[in-house]
Amino acid sequence: MQPQPAGRRLLELAVPAPTGRWWRSRPDDFKTAPNMAHGTAGIAYCLATLATATGEPEFAEAALEGAAYLLSIARTEGGMCGVHHHEVAGTDLYMLGFCSGSTGLGCLFVRLYQMTGDGAWLDWTGRAAATVTGSGLPARLYPGFWDNVAQCCGSAGVADFFLGLHALTGNLAHLQFAVAVLDDILDRAVLDELGMRWHNVEHTASPPALPAQTGWMRGAAGIGATLLRAHLLLTGSGTGRWLPSWPFAEIEAPRSAALPAEASPALSDSDGAGWG
Repeated sequence: MQPQPAGRRLLELAVPAPTGRWWRSRPDDFKTAPNMAHGTAGIAYCLATLATATGEPEFAEAALEGAAYLLSIARTEGGMCGVHHHEVAGTDLYMLGFCSGSTGLGCLFVRLYQMTGDGAWLDWTGRAAATVTGSGLPARLYPGFWDNVAQCCGSAGVADFFLGLHALTGNLAHLQFAVAVLDDILDRAVLDELGMRWHNVEHTASPPALPAQTGWMRGAAGIGATLLRAHLLLTGSGTGRWLPSWPFAEIEAPRSAALPAEASPALSDSDGAGWG
C-alpha cells in the first residue's frame, strides 16, 4: 500500500489556524490534544517523514505549518519549549515525556531539521531538551512527579531521546543526562525470581504502585529495549539502532559512546556490566 493516500487524507483533515494548521485527536472530536501521541505534533512528524520519503512538497508544507501552530501556542520563555497537554481543561498542564510533552516535541523538531536542513530546528530541539533537563526529573520532586518509567510518558522515552541527541550532536551533556535517567530506571526495578519489572506509580491510587506491564509503550518491553540500546552504546558492542518511528533511526551512532569515568559517577563499573 502506498502511503500518499493516507497523507492526503491528513491534509484534508487539517484545521486552519491564525498561524499554521492543526489536527484534532479524532475527526469528530472538537477538543485538541496537540502533542506527539494524539495530535498535531505527531501528525506533523508523520507528514515530514512522508515528505522526506516521497519528495512531495505539500506534505512538507503541512508539516511546517503544523510546527508553526505548535510554536504559536507553546511556552517559550527562559529558553524552554513546551505545549499544553490538552484543551480546554488542560491548558495549564505541561508534560515532559514522549507522548504528550517536550521529549516528543523535540523529536518533531529533529525530524524537521532532517527534512529541511534548517539549523533553527536544532535550536528548537535544544529548547525542548532544556525543558526536560531543567525540570528536575528523574527525581520525585512531589507526589505525581516523576512517577512513570515507561516509553510513553516516562523515563525510558526520555532516555532514548537523549541517547539519540548525543548520537546526532556528539554533545556529552546529552549522554550524561541519559545515563542519569537510566540509572534511575534501574533503581526503580523490581528484581526477583520472575525477572525484572517496573511499576509505574499513581499517587492518588491505593496502593499507588500500578500493576507491572509487559508491553512496549508502558511496560518492560520498551524499558528493556532502552536499557539494551544504552548497553550497546556505552560498551561499544553495537550501534544501538532506534525504531523507525524515532528520528534517530537513520543515524549511525558511535560504536563506543562510553563516558570518561570522571564525567559520570553514575557509571559505577567501567566494563558496563550494570547495563546487561
